[in-house]
Amino acid sequence: MIPVTDCILWLQDLQRALRRDEDAFRPISLLLGQWNVVEQKLLPLVLSCRYDTHLVLTIVKILVILTKPLSEGAKKAGKLVINSKSEPEVIREQNQLIQNAIAQSDLLAKYKRIIVHHPSHIHDDHHSHHDPPSKSNNNNNNNKREGGLLSVFVSLLALPLSHTGSQRTDTDHLTIELVLHLFRNLLSAGEPMQKGGNHLAAEKIRDSVLLHQKLIILFEKELVLDVLLVLTQEMETRENRQYNLLVMEILHHLLKRQDPTLVAQSLHDNDQVQTDISNQYSQSQSQSHSKSKSTNHPLGKSVRFRFQKPSSSSSFHNHNSLRAQLFKEKQKIQLTTTSRHSNFGGTLVQQSKDGTHRKYLHAFSTQSMASQSQSTRSLTLQTTANNDIQNANAQRKRRSKKHQTMIASSGQTLAAYSRPGAAASELFHDLGPTSIRAQRVLHNFLTAFLQNGYGPTMKSLKNEFRRESARLEGGDKLLFFRIVWFFCQWWRVSQDIKKQQIQSKQQIQSKQQIQSK
Repeated sequence: MIPVTDCILWLQDLQRALRRDEDAFRPISLLLGQWNVVEQKLLPLVLSCRYDTHLVLTIVKILVILTKPLSEGAKKAGKLVINSKSEPEVIREQNQLIQNAIAQSDLLAKYKRIIVHHPSHIHDDHHSHHDPPSKSNNNNNNNKREGGLLSVFVSLLALPLSHTGSQRTDTDHLTIELVLHLFRNLLSAGEPMQKGGNHLAAEKIRDSVLLHQKLIILFEKELVLDVLLVLTQEMETRENRQYNLLVMEILHHLLKRQDPTLVAQSLHDNDQVQTDISNQYSQSQSQSHSKSKSTNHPLGKSVRFRFQKPSSSSSFHNHNSLRAQLFKEKQKIQLTTTSRHSNFGGTLVQQSKDGTHRKYLHAFSTQSMASQSQSTRSLTLQTTANNDIQNANAQRKRRSKKHQTMIASSGQTLAAYSRPGAAASELFHDLGPTSIRAQRVLHNFLTAFLQNGYGPTMKSLKNEFRRESARLEGGDKLLFFRIVWFFCQWWRVSQDIKKQQIQSKQQIQSKQQIQSK
């Protein structure tokens, strides 16, 4: 796409119009969504004018406004329950509010899907896997090096992040905040909208979770996660301190639909396949060595038989055998029953301004649900939710605060409130290779983040809560503890898996030494 001479002026006019848009209903944003302005105008401009920093930044400002999360009024409107006994005008207004909230939610999911499935990402990935290097296709190679759409936004951060101390200007701070807000908005988009208090269909929830997993993979491919690692390891410095709450929101949206136990086990499954291949290869080598001693060529020289590594298909079939599946289920049961702190999981009860209470699930329940089957897990979530609704209604009748305890005596909590979207996403953790790849990407990111960025980031956030900063919002403390819980659970399971791997390697080495003797 070739921009016209007054392209930047047109973009600035569009930005002014969006700033005047009503936050609760967003009629201008919905109209731009119907006109397909983002996919037909804005994104092609980003790719064709990627080196025009001023123009790209203006488009980023527009995208941040278009993809910002839903307002509290829109979220409440999406959960309205229409009373059929009300007047027709009231019912009509409530239907309009619900339809407007659903339209806003669908538009955010649409923008997220457009960026994830953008042709520049697919084209770049296709050529990186299939196109061999050649001297004749210089133009194609140059386009390949440029990367996809998200790489343009990541490149905007190169110069501002290189400025440290007093060298970082207000323009640099604005650029970093804009790009980070865009990443935050993309991660938070696509949340399942409730209509009349009921969840959406299972297929829509599954598509939403799968799209989120693809976005995580795309973030790893386009170096977005690497930028977060660079930023968080220097979070305590003066120039990066103001991004700590925004980074906390990004981490929350990265981890909100993930199970720490499955993320820790994702890399272990791949390592187990590789160990099975190496074991078969070592057995074949020992057999060939023994045959080479006993088998002689007619010319009088010993002949050694060549054994190749088993193919990936055969090893994968062996890995999916009944014995392997039973072994994996046994390991999951051991992880949930032999955890050092599993019996001491507490329940956090939060009291809101209107007097209602929310219970948040302890670590032992989420870890045990990860080892259950999908059917059993769904029944557990439904029965737990029904029991907790009854307990919540019973507690509302009590007016005395002496009966309100911090830890529930029954040990049962509402799993749907343990983390946003848990009841919906727990049933769709196993989404095939995309989910497994996203879990491995997260595992590698968490490992690198824990080494360099976890300490400075958590210390900076702790100072914000200690000073009771004016930048804090109502749910920030809950997000902070939820991230801490995720890291503690993931670290505990990953350490148990490492111990098992070390023990298995030692057993294999001892067997090989005995066979060699």
